Amino acid sequence: KANANPAYYDMNLQKLLSHRARLINFKNGDEVFPIIEEYEEKIGDELKISGKRYFLIKDILKKDPLPVYEECNDCYSNAGYIAAAMMLEKVSGSTWEELMMKLSNNLNLDLYIGWPVDLDSNQPKGHINPKYWNLDIEQDLVPISDQLQVYHNYNQSNLLTNPSGNISITTENFLEYLQFYLDGINGKNNYLKS
Repeated sequence: KANANPAYYDMNLQKLLSHRARLINFKNGDEVFPIIEEYEEKIGDELKISGKRYFLIKDILKKDPLPVYEECNDCYSNAGYIAAAMMLEKVSGSTWEELMMKLSNNLNLDLYIGWPVDLDSNQPKGHINPKYWNLDIEQDLVPISDQLQVYHNYNQSNLLTNPSGNISITTENFLEYLQFYLDGINGKNNYLKS
């Protein structure tokens, strides 16, 4: 807190998850890659991914916040989800990845952290416009798994932003999760194992 921008002092879990904490977007190469290069220059490879996320958020909290929006057209923040995941890690003593696998096991969801095609080559491939990431590739769309995984910074970005949605799940299991969610907000919570 002593090193953070005071604009973030009232940040809480609700603001992080609703994209109202005003953290940087952390979703394109211009924001992501310089931060990755900076932390790797300072700390090297000795930190596990949770430590890297901590370094990242500590650095992001020094930056100026996004403006306050009446209507938020572009306030989505991967950094907010990373910070929320760190809150869960601190309270639970487990990594975000461990927590997701525990949730998956408890609800029998068969979650996979990563791209579906990494688990099964017959699954769909995500695509990206390389120009958006300032990559020297002439095509408008390229499969992420085929082209971009050769870029170190891209891979590091994926690891850091796992909490913002790098989870694969079957359609059937996603629908099952939605039912768990709806039951939960309606006061029924008899699905979780201890």
